[in-house]
Amino acid sequence: MEQKKDIYLDYHATTPVLPEVLEAMSPYFCSHFGNANSTHQWGWKAEMALAKSSKQVAQLIQAKPSQVYFTSGATESLHWAIVGWTRKNRKGKILTTKAEHKATYGACDWAQDMGAEVKILDVDEFGRLSLDALEAELKEDRPTLLTFILGNNEIGTLNPIEEICELKKKYSHLSIHADAAQCVGKVAIDFSGWDLDYLCFSGHKMYAPKGIGVLVIKDKDSLTPLFFGGGQQRGMRAGTSDVPSIVALGVACQWASDNMNTEKNRLIKMRDGLINKLMSTDLVLLNGHPSERLPNNINVTFKKLTLDKLLLKLPKVGFSSSSACSSGSASLSHVLQAIGRSDQEARQSIRFGIGYGTTQEDLDYVGEKVLEALSEAQSFQS
Repeated sequence: MEQKKDIYLDYHATTPVLPEVLEAMSPYFCSHFGNANSTHQWGWKAEMALAKSSKQVAQLIQAKPSQVYFTSGATESLHWAIVGWTRKNRKGKILTTKAEHKATYGACDWAQDMGAEVKILDVDEFGRLSLDALEAELKEDRPTLLTFILGNNEIGTLNPIEEICELKKKYSHLSIHADAAQCVGKVAIDFSGWDLDYLCFSGHKMYAPKGIGVLVIKDKDSLTPLFFGGGQQRGMRAGTSDVPSIVALGVACQWASDNMNTEKNRLIKMRDGLINKLMSTDLVLLNGHPSERLPNNINVTFKKLTLDKLLLKLPKVGFSSSSACSSGSASLSHVLQAIGRSDQEARQSIRFGIGYGTTQEDLDYVGEKVLEALSEAQSFQS
């Protein structure tokens, strides 16, 4: 099979901006350029745009518009949730897992410097949080924040969110923050129904621009702001609002509300097709949960194939050998290590992230080339 085009399979790292999203945000650079806090017609138009975007975001994730706060992205949002909570509960405890995004560990280090106790819990062979391990840490009646990744950015595993949140009924001192950067727009989110306290995500993971994100806050009195000085966003996040990007995020959320179920089913069909094709040989191990996983995630380990040989087969295919934020570093994936992969297996693992622009033809080509590379590697070593 001949490759007819470049193939992008790194949708976990970032996504293109949808044409309708770009079209919607464009007027707010030049025509509707007002500051949303200004008391004239330009400011009012910007303020109305922000209110509309808040409603579009809230509708997608089953929250109230007043609970939506716009940030520069999920990294800022999760720092706000963790550090802002710690400022309110300096002697509290923070629980997280060994399979989080590295930004979470950075925020936890900051919180620990402020006086919080931080505990990092083991995960199972699929990368899921252990409910028993979590409950064992909740016996002590003290303010506790659980911060965990809802859909893993490397191996795609979905954590059992409903079961986790059920523990709040038993332990009233528990607050929960979910990192949903890889989930929003791909799987159904029910912020209110799950009784979450905080949830964060980024626009550039769901066809909006880079540099815009959200922290959803159940009760704004439960944490302090990170930034001070202005009264923007109900006094919780100082700084002039990035109106074009916020408009873009609102439209991306509206697109997801309208198309998510259809797109999710399409992605799952293609995802499972490629996984089944690769797993037809015993030279491939699947990383992450076989079914409870992001609809667009394929993460596998090759037993005999080195990544440099695979790159020769796929020179015009964009994929990742680790999370994008860690690529270029010499360190191995801490997520793969957490689920029991050896150092060598971690070095021979890749992640394919599919998305809106991915076709079945793309995956047929990639699957064929991977199997060719595996066959050649096996023949060479025989």
